[in-house]
Amino acid sequence: MPNGVDKGVALSALAKRLGIAAEDCMAFGDAENDVEMLEWAGCPVTMETSQPSVLPLGRYRTDTVEHAFERILDGPGFDW
Repeated sequence: MPNGVDKGVALSALAKRLGIAAEDCMAFGDAENDVEMLEWAGCPVTMETSQPSVLPLGRYRTDTVEHAFERILDGPGFDW
C-alpha cells in the first residue's frame, strides 16, 4: 500500500465527500490496520476480540457490530 494511505484517510475522504464531520462518524475495528480509522472517527468502537494494542482506542467495546447497532437502536445515546 502506498505511504499515506490507510483506512483513516479513506474514511476521511468519504466523509468529506458526503459532508459528514468526523465527530458524526462511527468506526469499528479490531486490528493494527484499523488504528488510523479509529483515531479519526468521532465514535470509535473496538471489538472484544481486538488486538490488545487496539482495545484502548475504542470509546465503546462490542462483541459484534450487529449487537452494537441493536444497542444504538434500542435506546437513546450510547450508554453501554
